[in-house]
Amino acid sequence: MKIIKEGWITRNKEIMTGKPWFKRTGITVELILKEVIGSAIFSNF
Repeated sequence: MKIIKEGWITRNKEIMTGKPWFKRTGITVELILKEVIGSAIFSNF
C-alpha cells in the first residue's frame, strides 16, 4: 500500500508541476496499471 500511495503522490506532483507523466516510457504505464490492479484487489478483500 505504501508503494501505491507514493506512486499516486508522485503522479499528482507531476500533474501540478505540468510534467507530461503520461508521455513517459512503458515503465510509468506499467506502474499505473499495477496501482489500479492492486487497488482493485485490495478493495475486494
